[in-house]
Amino acid sequence: MQRYFVKLSLKSFESEYKILIMWMPEYLGKEGNKLLKLIEEPPANTLFILVAENEDQILPTILSRTQLVKIPSLTKLDIESALELRAGVAPEKLNKLQPLPKVITGRHCKCYNTAKTIGRPCSENG
Repeated sequence: MQRYFVKLSLKSFESEYKILIMWMPEYLGKEGNKLLKLIEEPPANTLFILVAENEDQILPTILSRTQLVKIPSLTKLDIESALELRAGVAPEKLNKLQPLPKVITGRHCKCYNTAKTIGRPCSENG
């Protein structure tokens, strides 16, 4: 959590706002209290986006200070259509797509953004 405090204390050069995107806040444990303090007393012009899979596991005190936006999962057809239309993936390559795992972290993550990365683990999530 300390690294978030440091990053948010830095001056923003490209925008009026600073945005903190935090993945899986439900696994913060005791660090959740530090996040709560940060949310209650945020630096000026700071937005927080908490991306979670299990809202019921997030500290209730954090949930009470957030606005919940549920984003439905993409279907295989949605992913195939986007890859074909936006990334130019050939239809014959689309049958190599694997379903997204329930937990999209670490070695379970698969990149689906371009034809070159279909089915390969994401290197940045090691």
